[in-house]
Amino acid sequence: MAVKEKAEANEETLEAEIEWNTVDNELQLLQILCGTRPIGISKYFQMACIVEKLAANLNKEVTSKGVWDHLASLYDIKKLDEHETIPFPNEEMDFTLSTEEYGELMESKYKETESKKTIKKEKEEIKKEKVPETPQPVEKKSVKRTRASTAPSPGTPQITPKRRRI
Repeated sequence: MAVKEKAEANEETLEAEIEWNTVDNELQLLQILCGTRPIGISKYFQMACIVEKLAANLNKEVTSKGVWDHLASLYDIKKLDEHETIPFPNEEMDFTLSTEEYGELMESKYKETESKKTIKKEKEEIKKEKVPETPQPVEKKSVKRTRASTAPSPGTPQITPKRRRI
């Protein structure tokens, strides 16, 4: 309940910050608008500057919402924003390097990529030609060993036991 009361009190103080019906407040706003226009690409940055200057000149808290609302009552901001021109070209264009300056470099890079492609194709062809046949599982002969048969099989090397020193 206390939070709602504080929020309502803040809204009332924010709305009652600036009285736009006084000549001084209106004049301050119009003087600031001569230098900064809140339209175009940088309208939010410009509005931040306007709010800062107004707060400094009027020695009051100023909100951007209050300034936006007042400007909307004076002007058709959407129309002004539409008529504002962009200070740089905004058309999409394909980018190409100058062949006079970068022709040799472009040609060498093209040759490198082509050689890499041919090497890659050759490796793939070699892999296709040398497709290994699936190896057949080798059957192991099971030999039962007993204690009596200590003779090593022909495939394993003979290991001599180490002697202990006493």
